Amino acid sequence: MTGFGYNVNGFGVSGGGGGLPTATILHLENPATNFSSNSWTASVGSNPSFSGAFATGTDANGNSYLQYSTDSQQTSYGSLGNVTLPSNMCIISVVEEEGSRPFIAEHSTNANAIDGMYQYSNTGFTYGVRRSASSSTLVGYNPLNSSGTSTEDPVSNATKTIFGSNLKSDNSMIGMFYSSKFGGKRNGTISTGSAISHSNTTNTLYIGSRGGTGLMFTGKLYEVYITEQLTDEQFDQAIAYFEAKYNL
Repeated sequence: MTGFGYNVNGFGVSGGGGGLPTATILHLENPATNFSSNSWTASVGSNPSFSGAFATGTDANGNSYLQYSTDSQQTSYGSLGNVTLPSNMCIISVVEEEGSRPFIAEHSTNANAIDGMYQYSNTGFTYGVRRSASSSTLVGYNPLNSSGTSTEDPVSNATKTIFGSNLKSDNSMIGMFYSSKFGGKRNGTISTGSAISHSNTTNTLYIGSRGGTGLMFTGKLYEVYITEQLTDEQFDQAIAYFEAKYNL
């Protein structure tokens, strides 16, 4: 199917020629040209607004990033209101951690307490979480390590990392996680709860923090890609695209 446009379960996710399958929810990229006056012009989706101090920069490979503030109050984060996330989705981020503060993409101000989702970037927290809009059951997902015996930190401090999760409608845990630190895809494990299926939810999406509530990212954000669930082939295609773009 590579090289042709195609649909996934009616969602119209297209791809081909080794490019990135088209995002259906949000795609933020190239902040050097797309970030201005604390707004990031999205390639797909609405433009999120950012609060706090930010700077842009470009790495040695010519890829630009958004530098989050390291001020003592840790008040820098992005937000986009009324984002509807589907029950099954793929999210991939390109980040560089600084210190011990993880990158967070969180749907709602606190997905531990109300409906929403979040994606953490390090092992101190659950890596991928989705919650049902009709119940308060917390469901947590983590990537297994290479031996399949425990979870593994998907990023390294002061190292640019591509990481992502692909939550599919068939509830498969096979190859659902990827990190350039791993060097390949990893199977998932349910670390909290017992269910995988969820409902669509609409909430504010916070990018780089938990909505200004004190758990803040202080590193570099290169790209955010959110779309409906991908097939295994499309997930591989997306991974290959980011690996080539960021030379990882």
